[in-house]
Amino acid sequence: EEAFGPGFGSSDGDGSGGGGTTFFGSHRKGKRVVFCVDFSGSMDQSTAGGKGTRIAALKNELVSAIKKLSPHMSVSVVFFSTTGWTIETEGPDYFSNGWSGVGKLPPVLWYPASDRLKAEVISQVQKMPVKGGTNWYPPLKMAFSMTPQPDIVYLLSDGAPRDGTTVLSDME
Repeated sequence: EEAFGPGFGSSDGDGSGGGGTTFFGSHRKGKRVVFCVDFSGSMDQSTAGGKGTRIAALKNELVSAIKKLSPHMSVSVVFFSTTGWTIETEGPDYFSNGWSGVGKLPPVLWYPASDRLKAEVISQVQKMPVKGGTNWYPPLKMAFSMTPQPDIVYLLSDGAPRDGTTVLSDME
């Protein structure tokens, strides 16, 4: 029986074999992938080509990447704007209920890339709203604090973060 739970996988291996994924043309190999994706207000703007919004392009690419994951892989998504949050965060005001980078880190769970759980993650991605500014520290700290650690971390953002100095000086 599949269920959302406290984690999945083992910390064995170096992430160099057994699966992988491509996100916006960047292919990486590994078994555990986390997507840190910008859901700030600016993502609601039109793309450079004027064919839709940035958030629509991000959602399309993210859904495509998740669908292509092999069943033996694990996936997680950390959404961010001013705060960082996951599909486990209470909604609909995810922005206010996310982690600001101060205090206790919330757990970020791994989900086995089974068809059923990928569909659940995709459903959450599709309905997630955009709001707020751009901070990279909360989602990156959340991703790098996962157990077991990810083999692949994708960060996608449309602009310079407000907390760029913090990211450079405080990320370990």
